[in-house]
Amino acid sequence: MTIRRRRAALSLLTVLSVSVAVAACSVNGTSQPDVSVRLPPAADFPTGVSATPVTGAGLAAVIADVVGDAPGGSVEPSTCAPAALSSNPADSAGLVAQLPAASDLPGTLTVLATRVATPLSAVESQVARCKSFVRTNVAGARSTVRQVLTPAPTSPVSDVSTLGIAATQTTGGSGPGGTGDNAFGVASKSYLAQREGVRVYVVYRGLATSAAAGADPQLVADQQTADLDALFGKAVTSAFGRGR
Repeated sequence: MTIRRRRAALSLLTVLSVSVAVAACSVNGTSQPDVSVRLPPAADFPTGVSATPVTGAGLAAVIADVVGDAPGGSVEPSTCAPAALSSNPADSAGLVAQLPAASDLPGTLTVLATRVATPLSAVESQVARCKSFVRTNVAGARSTVRQVLTPAPTSPVSDVSTLGIAATQTTGGSGPGGTGDNAFGVASKSYLAQREGVRVYVVYRGLATSAAAGADPQLVADQQTADLDALFGKAVTSAFGRGR
C-alpha cells in the first residue's frame, strides 16, 4: 500500500471511530427524547373538553401553578418552598384544559410531565411537615396555603410511585395571609406519579370554590373527582406504560 493510500485509510478509520463514538453516546443516554412524548393524547381528556399544549412563558406559569411555586416571591417558613421544576421544553411539557363554567367542578385540568432529580418521597415529606404556610408573590400579595396528603388512584402501571395532594390557597380577606371574610380561594387536587427521573402531575384547579373559600384542604380531598381520577390513569399509562 502506498503512503497516500495508507493516509487515506487512516483518515477514513478516524471518521468512522468518531461516528461510532457519537452513536454510542446517544445510545448510552446523553441524548434523551423530548419529555413531551410521555404526555397523553388530548383525546384522553374528558369528553367535550379541549386540551392544548403550553409553551414558552405559559409553560413556566403552569409549572408554578402545579407545584405551588412563587417565582420572585417568598415562602414562610422557607423550608416549605416547593422545589422548582425546569421550564426547559426538553425537560417539561404540559397540556391544559379549561372545564366548562357550568360543570360541577369548574376550573382547569392539567397534565405535566417533567424530569426531576429527587424522589417522590421528598415531596411527600415536605407536604406532611408543611400543612400550612404563607406565600408572598412578587407584587407583595400574601396568601395562606393549606395542604394535606390524600390517596391517589391505583396506578395502572407497576413500579410507579404515586402521591395525592389536596390544597387550598386563600388571598385577601380580613385576616392575615388570606383568611377571614371576603377571602379569594383557589382549590387544587393533584395526583403525582414517578418512575426514576420522570414525574407526572395531573392536577385539578378550581377558582373560588366553596372548598377553597372554607380554606380546608380536607374538603377538597373529599370531593369526588371522577374526571381527574380517570385522566390520571391514562396519563400514567402514556408516561410509563407501553414499554416506556
